Amino acid sequence: MLRTVFRTAACILNVGKGQSIAHFSTKSAPSRMQAWCLYHYGENNIPILDDVDVQTSLKPNEVLVQVKAASLNPIDALMTEGFGSVLLKSLKKFNKSELAEFPVILGRDFSGVVVKRGAQATRVREGDEVWGTPAVWRHGAFAQYCCVGQDELALKPKKLNHIEAASLAYVHLTMWSALCDSGGLTEENAKNKRVFIVGGSGGVGNIGIQVMKEWGAHVTTSCSTDAVELVKRLGADDVIDYKSEDVAKRIKSEPRYDVILDSVGGQLEYFTNNAGRSCSKSTYVTLMPPMLDIIDESGLALGSLRSAGTFFAMALRQRLNSNIDYKWGYFRPNSVALNYLESLVSKDKVVPVLDSVYPFSDLPKAIERLNQGHLRGKIVVNFQAPS
Repeated sequence: MLRTVFRTAACILNVGKGQSIAHFSTKSAPSRMQAWCLYHYGENNIPILDDVDVQTSLKPNEVLVQVKAASLNPIDALMTEGFGSVLLKSLKKFNKSELAEFPVILGRDFSGVVVKRGAQATRVREGDEVWGTPAVWRHGAFAQYCCVGQDELALKPKKLNHIEAASLAYVHLTMWSALCDSGGLTEENAKNKRVFIVGGSGGVGNIGIQVMKEWGAHVTTSCSTDAVELVKRLGADDVIDYKSEDVAKRIKSEPRYDVILDSVGGQLEYFTNNAGRSCSKSTYVTLMPPMLDIIDESGLALGSLRSAGTFFAMALRQRLNSNIDYKWGYFRPNSVALNYLESLVSKDKVVPVLDSVYPFSDLPKAIERLNQGHLRGKIVVNFQAPS
């Protein structure tokens, strides 16, 4: 179990005045670049724009990408305060990374152009347009250039521009891990299954609705009043407006859900024994488990032990009290799932949903919008926009 806790923990990790941004050719990479850097952790901590080295010396399976757009995810805001920092430091050592503890460059997904590749990175070529998700122990995508392993990227769908493409990869792989890996849903078995997605208007919820509907599932989701029309357009069969409805009463009156994805956290109470038949024998997956908080507090070794104990205690309690299969879900790199997403996009089965777009020089404003919450899709940073 400890090995599983460590592996899944590794998967989850996976500002100031606007300044002028230099632009470089994709034909060759410079030795320096501009990046938004964290030099310490703390409350209300904002990255600063700085000049740093470009990682031009690549391992055989690595690819250097000129970033054209990157999106923000809740993990970015949490990491500015030090969330997951203990595990991050351990992962750098485990992967024999030469990166120092600081600066930390955030940004968990990107779209861009390949400018250089290692000898064994044969899946892409220089000049290819790609999208992907950097491993957490690497520098992230809030920089003009990003070094990734070839398993961390795929060819960008031709139907999408870089802004649209940057909005999808991380949330898709998070959703895939939760509903498919933890929830057990597949393209073959999802038809007519009843799926509840808490928070359908966010990034994970948006793409979860679309993929589950493509697979023939019946999707119920919750959101606030101003997002009801959005989630209906994405395909949701039933929508619970938590601003105007009694959520617990509504859930209790519904037929049983096969899988429940809680993408916002803290919603378990709606699905416990008080919900009755609607949740008996359901699989409940939360994307906000306490594991990284525990590891940050207790260190890697003791924190892993405490996390395992916390998970088993919670899972046993829910099984005995409510007959719910309780699970934790995380982002996990998955090149197969990323290629599958490309096929859905190409067939117009999945469309990106954008909350807002900011130029690279306005990343602090993008983070401010992220911290406001109640997003309607993803926030994207456009590296090609004028400063």
